[in-house]
Amino acid sequence: MRPIGVVGLGVVGGTVTRAFEEAGQPVRGYDAYQGTGAPEDMAGCEVVFLCVPTPNGRDGAYRLDEVWSALRCLDPYLNAGTIVVVKSTVPPGTNDRLAAAFPHLVFASVPEFLVADRPLETFTRPDRVVVGCRSRAAGARIGELMELVAPCAPIVFCRPAEAELIKLSANAMLAAKVTMANELANVCERFGVDWARVQAGVGLDRRIGPDHLSVTPERGFGGTCLPKDLTGLISAARATGYVPPVLEEISEFNRRIRRDRKLRSAS
Repeated sequence: MRPIGVVGLGVVGGTVTRAFEEAGQPVRGYDAYQGTGAPEDMAGCEVVFLCVPTPNGRDGAYRLDEVWSALRCLDPYLNAGTIVVVKSTVPPGTNDRLAAAFPHLVFASVPEFLVADRPLETFTRPDRVVVGCRSRAAGARIGELMELVAPCAPIVFCRPAEAELIKLSANAMLAAKVTMANELANVCERFGVDWARVQAGVGLDRRIGPDHLSVTPERGFGGTCLPKDLTGLISAARATGYVPPVLEEISEFNRRIRRDRKLRSAS
């Protein structure tokens, strides 16, 4: 059985590594910052999962420095036809640009939807696995691998740009849902009603569901995913010449309500 490679061993990469190892799949890991492994360890790997960070820059756009740097380091050791699975969150069109720069490699976008405080559980039992790949054969092989670690999940096969947008759109929808819950909590407060009790009734509607309706003391949404991906999606849309007013209003509402809560707490 040929090994797979995992580049970047943070929360995502570490979870990918553990899940495949527990499934009996040989894995080679490399993380330049942790001092684990080396680029040459990826030689001979059939599939390499790229799990490096892509933070927002000052302009809100995803910084892809780590993606490009990792590929330049790996390139001398990867055989032609090696499948590179990009799990890092990137703007739409990134996969196409990578494929143009490294035409001897086969790129796919398989975005990650794991939850940070339950990474292994949510990686191996996801609602779906999304595989965006131009090559049917490579997409099928990725599907086979993912079935090893997430056997019950439906697999969505699509184009790479579609996969990139599925990830960003999902987090934008969740950000919108949290925002709506916070706004409705404000309305409930005006009527002297406890939002938690209203939330319980609203969440039973199967069209809405109970997730992401809770209102925290900090208000709005924080963490590492929703703010980053909403900002990244807005920036990507703006780069095409389209200003997404609803997404921008969600972002502004969140900034405002979290700022106001901090000011109240400090006073």
